[in-house]
Amino acid sequence: MTVNQVVKALSSGNVTMKELRKEYSRLRSIAQKRIGRIEKSAIPFTKGARPYFSKLKNIVTERDLVREYAELSRFIESPSSTAKGRQEQRDKTIDTLQKRGFDVDKSNYMQFLNFIEWFKHSEYAAKYDSNSDIVQEVFDMASMKAGSREWKKLFKALEKEGWGAE
Repeated sequence: MTVNQVVKALSSGNVTMKELRKEYSRLRSIAQKRIGRIEKSAIPFTKGARPYFSKLKNIVTERDLVREYAELSRFIESPSSTAKGRQEQRDKTIDTLQKRGFDVDKSNYMQFLNFIEWFKHSEYAAKYDSNSDIVQEVFDMASMKAGSREWKKLFKALEKEGWGAE
């Protein structure tokens, strides 16, 4: 359920707070298992990207419960919330990167993601619109602003130095 659906269900009496708390606990358990599987997979979360969902005992207000439930349900419904979904997402991303001339494959994909995270928080990111999707920014810069040779050269240099290797 979306936040609006939860609020409507609560206000109409179709769902009680007790039922919502029970459903939150059930979904949180599913999410924690998925997160654990992803962390053990070939495509774990990058630093700082691991989702966190509050324990029920730490959710004090009804408003917080509705908000936390909405975030949790968005995660559960996302294809990237499963190891298989992340693999499919990785394969599509690799295909797109290769079409743009990047030498990225399954063996260096995590290094590339770490590079993207580094770039996002680097001094260079401030020169570009930081509100847009970072992957799209890098694609745009690689094809137009910075020149794909420059980006490929930087990524290759970092890769040779072992940057981003786990």
